[in-house]
Amino acid sequence: MPIARRLAQRMPLHALTVVGGFVSAWVLRHAPGLEPGQSAGADLLRYVPILVGLGANVGVQSSTILVRAFATGEIERERMPRVVASEIAVGALTGTICGLACALFVGLAEGGAEHAWRLACAVGLALQLALTWAGCVGCAVPLSFRRFGVDPAIAAGPALIVLSDVGAAALLVLAARSQSWLGS
Repeated sequence: MPIARRLAQRMPLHALTVVGGFVSAWVLRHAPGLEPGQSAGADLLRYVPILVGLGANVGVQSSTILVRAFATGEIERERMPRVVASEIAVGALTGTICGLACALFVGLAEGGAEHAWRLACAVGLALQLALTWAGCVGCAVPLSFRRFGVDPAIAAGPALIVLSDVGAAALLVLAARSQSWLGS
């Protein structure tokens, strides 16, 4: 299936996750210590639910494609590298689309000042990187389990969620530091 078609099928589901993530960020704004302006770190933490939610979605979708292909035999061994590359591309493109949209929303929602736009850039960049990472992990985990004789249908989900979540958190910190926003 062409990458554009896969994006079109998956984006409505990702949009739902983005909305849920922004609702979570709004709820977290009211938590003691996470109010806007308390600290750069607190502002950053409010957006972690968007990153981990979207990362999990992208990773699970990529993993599901591969696990289904293993079960049905629909992908021959020689086509597997193309399938993996296209799933990673879907993750990267999803990250770019969601990262840009979320960065715009974060910048506006946080008040539009310089600090808000640095936060927005950190969140947008982290989303792009985290969803690319999730696409990679979503492919690598089931392939690895299969190679070692472990049923990927059972084991892949929990492993890829952990790797995706930890990766997303690390990438958010790195993106914020790259903005000289979180400090050194």
